[in-house]
Parts: sequence; C-alpha cells; structure tokens
Amino acid sequence: MRIEKQYASDDTYILIDNPYGYQVNINSHRPILRSGESINDLYRRYKVAHNIPAWCPLSNVERREFEAFVMPVIDMVRRI
Repeated sequence: MRIEKQYASDDTYILIDNPYGYQVNINSHRPILRSGESINDLYRRYKVAHNIPAWCPLSNVERREFEAFVMPVIDMVRRI
C-alpha cells in the first residue's frame, strides 16, 4: 500500500510542509472572496499590480509579501 503525502490542506488555500516555506497555494481556484475571486486570481492581480510578467515566478521576497497580504484573508474566511 502506497501512502501519498498531502501538500495542500483540505480547504486548498494552504500548503502543508512546503519545502520552500511557502504557506499559500497559488494554484487554488476555489473562490475565497464574495466576488468569486480565488487565490490564483489574487496572485495574478498582484503580478499585474507589481509589473511582473505572467510567465515570471515571484521572487522569495515578492512571494512572502503576497502571502502576508493573503493570509489575513484566508484567516477571515476560515472564521466564517
């Protein structure tokens, strides 16, 4: 029997045991805001706002800044 390690939490917003220390699952398309926007939508908007090309990944500093913005939103959704 093979057990696969789970890297995303059950709500798909949070990463578990990410080897790079990241906390937010930027690939989550599950709506998080009342507008229907997902974490991925917020990620793409962040890149546009900071003039980062769509094909270019965020640097570690940019990723941590993005996560600092998104984590309070995730915490608020979890409390509801």
